Amino acid sequence: MRLRLTLTASIGSAIEYYDFMIFGYFSQILGEQFFPMSSSIAQNLYVTGIFAAGYLVRPIGSIIFGHIGDTHGRSKSIFYTLSCGMIAITWVVITPTYAQVGPIASVLFILARIIQGITTGGNVMGTITYVSEISPIKNRAFSLSTVWLGINRGMLFALIVSTLLSKYLSKEQLFSWGWRAGFGVGLISLILVTIYTKQHMHETRHHIELNKQEITQKSPFRILFSQHKLAIISGIGITSLAALLLTLLVFYLPIYLRYYKVPNNIETRIYLALILVFAFTIQLFGWIGDKVGVRKVLILACCLVILTANYCYQGLINGNTFQIYASTIILGTTFAAVLATVPALLVGMFPTRVRYSGVSIAYNTCCSIFSGLTPFIITLLQYHVHSNKNTVVILVVICTTISLLSTVFLNPENDYLWRKELKWQNALDSQEFNSSQRIDK
Repeated sequence: MRLRLTLTASIGSAIEYYDFMIFGYFSQILGEQFFPMSSSIAQNLYVTGIFAAGYLVRPIGSIIFGHIGDTHGRSKSIFYTLSCGMIAITWVVITPTYAQVGPIASVLFILARIIQGITTGGNVMGTITYVSEISPIKNRAFSLSTVWLGINRGMLFALIVSTLLSKYLSKEQLFSWGWRAGFGVGLISLILVTIYTKQHMHETRHHIELNKQEITQKSPFRILFSQHKLAIISGIGITSLAALLLTLLVFYLPIYLRYYKVPNNIETRIYLALILVFAFTIQLFGWIGDKVGVRKVLILACCLVILTANYCYQGLINGNTFQIYASTIILGTTFAAVLATVPALLVGMFPTRVRYSGVSIAYNTCCSIFSGLTPFIITLLQYHVHSNKNTVVILVVICTTISLLSTVFLNPENDYLWRKELKWQNALDSQEFNSSQRIDK
């Protein structure tokens, strides 16, 4: 049952990242459709700026849906984020272009992405919180890696859809309606996932027991910032590398490769290899993290990223087949090691009564800083420093150093799931899930 619930929870996040990747793949088309009067440089700045706006509002989603998740239930909050996500994607699909309604099209498109950012701010870390509480404590990292594996499949789905659309549609068709079809596939998938989630997701026993023992009417936001400020700051630091890599390797990679005029077929192969390496290694790193400690795995991964960053981002664009695939394998492996461990650390830093809010606020605040602004800053600087690669490598090293130092100074004794709630967790692990606790109750 735990596996089914884990997969159910992760599918919604997978569709969120499908939309995320489609947006990156069609960024050039979107720039021309909604900002046609601008130069190509300005179009890239507009698109990456809109991307940044979607990230900057994520902490709002963390506060809203974190409150719902901590007071009314994790599964209810996840369902609400999926429902709002449907509205946002529908908005994108039906938004008229600049040629049809003028500047109002740009405004409507920006609003749609802001709504999408708010809902994503509550969804992904809500799923992480949910899975951490239904999983056996000794398999925490492995179980959470399953969530990212589901997201990886969403990325693979986006790659397949975008490749098929680009291959079988003419340029005119792609610019006219093909990009809408890409978002439309994600919308249909999200509708089906939301219906399934409504019917099959159960509430976690952590939250059920909390309702019996504590007064959950108190604002989780107030509790969080009065008692757990240091945990939030530490969580932001630990997450910085994960947030940056998610942006660089999911959204920004097509823009980076096209800037250096990497052929489309090579770009597709790089993406496919990256996704496959990630898929084959993330659960391995989750399993290793459970055995030797996720903190040790993350520290090792950070060191490897610092040592190989320049080689990898140079290797992707130099045209040498061996170096391209070697760089891709290293990037995919370190990406998997980071994402397999960071969530497992985050969920233990906050007690059950504020876990949803705490994990979401720490992660999404970090994403606002290190993910949302990254493509915009790189695009802005590339015409001054004349090297996308150098800017990317510098940002990677800075964020990796922040994550490394934050992880090194993290006190493992403050892990609520491992230490402070261990007896309670073991008692819950021995009980069966209460099938009557569905989100429609």
